[in-house]
Amino acid sequence: MPRKASTHLRLVPKPRWEALCTDRLAYERALTETFCALPEIDEDAAVRAFMDLDPPDRVYAGLFGDPVARRIILFTFGSLHASPTEYATLRAYVHLLRDARYLIGLGHALDTEGVPMHWTRTLLRKFQAVWFAQDAALRGDTRTLRVVAHEIEHDEVPSTTTTPQGEETTQRVRTPFGGVFTCVALDRRDGTRHEDYLWDFPDDVDPTEWRTVVEQATVRHMQLWSRYRRVNDAYFTGRGSITRAMAIRRAGTLVERRPLRAMPNYEPLVVGENAAAGL
Repeated sequence: MPRKASTHLRLVPKPRWEALCTDRLAYERALTETFCALPEIDEDAAVRAFMDLDPPDRVYAGLFGDPVARRIILFTFGSLHASPTEYATLRAYVHLLRDARYLIGLGHALDTEGVPMHWTRTLLRKFQAVWFAQDAALRGDTRTLRVVAHEIEHDEVPSTTTTPQGEETTQRVRTPFGGVFTCVALDRRDGTRHEDYLWDFPDDVDPTEWRTVVEQATVRHMQLWSRYRRVNDAYFTGRGSITRAMAIRRAGTLVERRPLRAMPNYEPLVVGENAAAGL
């Protein structure tokens, strides 16, 4: 596809990824061409929106050159005008969990070819935001898809508020498999800190099937947050101990809560005291 002129687990586990074989590549290309022809898809708008991100030529070629990634871009940026009655048609060609895993695998492959993972993660974040915005519309949210998607995407940015107990930092991450991961860090006035890692699963998703992902993502966020809080000086200003806990809820019901501690080398991934105790 020729380039058009410009007019801008994370929580998913790293998959085993292989380049598409010849037959599969031909199939995916044909599927993408059919997807492009849908009246619900505005390909020109999708290209313009992607180019607004100012991707280098290598990034553009790498992502648009892959038929699955191209389909994700068209879905993410070219379907914002579609109505909820049309979402089922679009989702017949795009599947959040399957394609998110593929995209991350492609991102690791492209990274070795000079396409930084930052671009793949950016596309994945926007893809997820549009998908979850569609879910919100299907639940009756009457705001425009663009507004809801923007809100969802920026919900992942940590925010800090002052409470009577101290400074509280909150971050929420929506996952491709239907869960919402909420992290809350409280820096108390006495210098001690506590971090809560809460997983919310809908009723139709079994948390036990995602146990490995949950624990990997939790410890990864513990690492990332330590780095984030060091940058913001919060990590060094604490004078006391730090405690951590993880909880899992399904359809609003607490199914597990346990304290966490990370080994110095973060192996095993998550070590819990009284880990078998569930509530």
